[in-house]
Amino acid sequence: MAVKELRSKKLPVHAAAVYAKRVANTILGMPNEVLIESFWAPIKPIIQAQLESRMDSTIKSAHIQRLAQSVAPEVRVEKYRGLRFSIVDVESNDLILGDAAVIFHVSGAPEWKPFLDKNDDLVEVYLPLTADRLLVAGAGKAAVDTSIIRRQIALTSHTFFISATESAGNIQLSSEIGKGARPLSEDELRRISREAIAGFLPPGFNVD
Repeated sequence: MAVKELRSKKLPVHAAAVYAKRVANTILGMPNEVLIESFWAPIKPIIQAQLESRMDSTIKSAHIQRLAQSVAPEVRVEKYRGLRFSIVDVESNDLILGDAAVIFHVSGAPEWKPFLDKNDDLVEVYLPLTADRLLVAGAGKAAVDTSIIRRQIALTSHTFFISATESAGNIQLSSEIGKGARPLSEDELRRISREAIAGFLPPGFNVD
């Protein structure tokens, strides 16, 4: 940067090191509030763009790793082992199927999710089978509120849901798609963030 600046002013580039050190000392001597405003503002969009470019490949890698795992790892089996599975007939005949397929009801915030994190306290699992039939898994007999299930399916879908009919209710629900969805779990997001940020730091630097 110093060389480029000196060349633009038609000055000898051999003084670049001295010029760079002078600028660095000036920056380090600034008060924090001035430094943040004058130094961070132009750099932030550059870092953000580089992080976004890294995220694309890192998210793809995370998806591949997840697909390579067992479809029923032991930690997931343990969460389901004590659940009671049942088929519930839905009189309203208006169930929809989200692109995440299954929705999880947990005793935390958010209460409805398209996946489970390892520390989630699972309450119930819902899987629509047809417009009038629902697979439910829970510790006891679940009380199914169709309006809640329909909305949560839409919220936790990423880009679409499937329905048997094109109703006014379904059209309205389509505006809710994605509001409660995330492509990855908390653990995976943390790992991706660490990997992306680590790319800007010296080897061995701890980003935790």
